[in-house]
Amino acid sequence: MSKVLSRGRQFRLFGPWKPAFFIPLVILIILISRSAVILTSHDDAQMDLSIYQEVGELLAHGIDPYDRGTNVETRTALRLNDYGAAEWVKQNAGLYDYYVTSNLPGSTALYGLLERISQGNPKIWRLAFAAGDILIALAAFFLLHRAGVALDTLGSQITFSLAAIYYPSNIVWGLLLAEDKQIETALMLLLAGLLVARPVARGPLNAAAIGSIGALSVIFKAFGIFLAPVALSYFYRAPRRELVLVLCAAAITVLPFFLRFDLSFVRLMLDRVAHGSAASTTALHGSPWQLIPFAAVYYARPLLCVILSLYVVIAWVRGRLDALSFSAAIGVICVCLWMVGGSMDRMNIAMMFAMFCAATVSVRFWQTLVMFNFAAQILVYTPVIARTRWLNFVDAETPDAIATAIFVASYFALLASSMARATRSSIPTAFPMTPA
Repeated sequence: MSKVLSRGRQFRLFGPWKPAFFIPLVILIILISRSAVILTSHDDAQMDLSIYQEVGELLAHGIDPYDRGTNVETRTALRLNDYGAAEWVKQNAGLYDYYVTSNLPGSTALYGLLERISQGNPKIWRLAFAAGDILIALAAFFLLHRAGVALDTLGSQITFSLAAIYYPSNIVWGLLLAEDKQIETALMLLLAGLLVARPVARGPLNAAAIGSIGALSVIFKAFGIFLAPVALSYFYRAPRRELVLVLCAAAITVLPFFLRFDLSFVRLMLDRVAHGSAASTTALHGSPWQLIPFAAVYYARPLLCVILSLYVVIAWVRGRLDALSFSAAIGVICVCLWMVGGSMDRMNIAMMFAMFCAATVSVRFWQTLVMFNFAAQILVYTPVIARTRWLNFVDAETPDAIATAIFVASYFALLASSMARATRSSIPTAFPMTPA
């Protein structure tokens, strides 16, 4: 069946396929697999999902979650009804306010929209969040295409599929557990693709898209801020009118959120970042630091973060690391090592983003990183998915800590190896190799 059609139009049953066929196939597999799991699942009563629904309910009734002093009676009635957040959250007004204001306005607005669409049906919420995997696949393909990495070999298509469709931590913390963090990953990948545009693809339209997508990536989960070095490199030599355009597009994008929501969200988010970065015995969640004695964490955490940060900064300044890879590495350090208050879904944003950006350094680096971590996570998460009884004797997020530690160690080891061998992809990057 290898030559059913002419040589130029032949179809291979097991690949490699042309991107025009491969990407729709990836989307179809994601759509079918995610829908099958969600529609047959009986596990819709989930902690995070219940909070998202509670926020959506507040917005559907015209209540601003961040404004705790307005419409107090209605807010209290919604807090105490039998919909949304768990009972232990509802009974404590302070705890309730903490949880319903724990996301940025971009996420909060999405919850309000989904509440209106779903009419309280949790499966519609889960399907909407799972659609974030489709957005990741499309945005990752866009980034790789813009960076000149062609998905035209069997190896690259297998690697892309493992990362975009079958990555275990993303399945657990995005499909089995309903989370919206995949949307932030997709926004960052899309923004990266816009920022690595070759000169022929640059211009006013690309600049406007950068401003809008960049603003969304910050107002949604804030992690888009890690791409600031790439943006500075992009606009350093760009016409000044493009810089004005990107600022205008960003302002237009975020203005509705600032007009709709109480500005106290700025202070609340800063407090949350400070809390999430303060190591304590009760806030390590899925951080790899839970794997070592807490007394050692106090010294090892800042020391390792400083060492790795200096390493990537020096590599960037010396031109051994491009702006995109520098941003991805800093994101991994900050989110996976410095911040300790987030679960795996939050750390996955930084790790999956860095994983796809690795392809712009070296296809070999990318393939090795994805396949090694996929194999490691199969071993880590198979007991989690199977709900093996021995997990009752460890912290519920210990598997996440193990998977994160493996990724961080392998990422920086392979990155250092790639730079040492100077084995960059033959495809030139479209952004400066040194800081502006």
